[in-house]
Amino acid sequence: MFFCPSVLLSFYYYNNVLLSFCLITSFCPNDTCRLQKYAEFAEPPNVSGFFFEKGASALPFQEKVVPLPPQITKAGTPSGCLTDDMRYFITLSYDGTRFHGWQVQPNGISVQGELQRALSLILRTDIQVTGAGRTDTGVHARMMVAHFEATTLPFQPHDLAYKLNRLLPQDIAIQKIEPVSEDLHARFSATSRTYRYFVHTGKSPFLRHYSWQAHYALDFPLMNEAAAMLLDYDDFGAFCKSHTDVKTTICHVTHAQWHKVGDCKSTTTEEWYFEITANRFLRNMVRAVVGTLIDVGRHRLTLADFRRVVEGKRRTEAGESMPANALFLENITY
Repeated sequence: MFFCPSVLLSFYYYNNVLLSFCLITSFCPNDTCRLQKYAEFAEPPNVSGFFFEKGASALPFQEKVVPLPPQITKAGTPSGCLTDDMRYFITLSYDGTRFHGWQVQPNGISVQGELQRALSLILRTDIQVTGAGRTDTGVHARMMVAHFEATTLPFQPHDLAYKLNRLLPQDIAIQKIEPVSEDLHARFSATSRTYRYFVHTGKSPFLRHYSWQAHYALDFPLMNEAAAMLLDYDDFGAFCKSHTDVKTTICHVTHAQWHKVGDCKSTTTEEWYFEITANRFLRNMVRAVVGTLIDVGRHRLTLADFRRVVEGKRRTEAGESMPANALFLENITY
């Protein structure tokens, strides 16, 4: 903050992002402050008691900051900005390792919570975000879609994406933000979702965080035969987490197959992933399906046994739920 006899320049920074800039003078006829120019925001919300300098961490604040005049909240929208009620789609990706899933949790950090917090800070109003689905604790997303609504967006969507990427932690990345029609819904308008579960054989220090290591031989051709059976059914109660409040266990699976990554000739470690596409998924469904297919690959279940598990619709008959770190939400279509 810089002072001269008649001009006050005020800058606000948070995490090296310029949140506001204003020029206040005392040349008004009645000696009242009048806002001459502003950009982006009036003042950074939720940072009272601190003054942020560019490139520096939060420093104890000396008692008070000169408040901006109330006219700032009534100022006209800068030229070239979008106005009126609008719905926006956000396409993002995230590493789910340290998050307690997508959905806001009362006692844990979530992707939805981080995104809402950053949007509310930048737009200076309470923003609620609706996601295309709910990934579990530790599950990753190469593509997640969410929507929010804003009465006024004080800058273009690509600028908002830039600011969000500056404020959000390194394990969340915004790909794009775009306005959509009001009848498009991130969750209910989605026609399909695709997940991949990664498996590798042999010890690998580079795959261990995002792939599950199989410590025994797996019959992948047999596992693919079992996977193909999933397309014959639409009730997947056998793979739904117990004691889950769901209205229906009906899902329409359109693709389920194991794929080998590369030729793997130069290493003793083979890499595979299971890809499954459906209109919707039950909680814990993909990891339970993979766990049951692993039992088939170990010859602990026959193909007839696998079919009986699906038709039985009892979770206790299916395989174990596989670790979350190897599961990725890969794609969502509308």
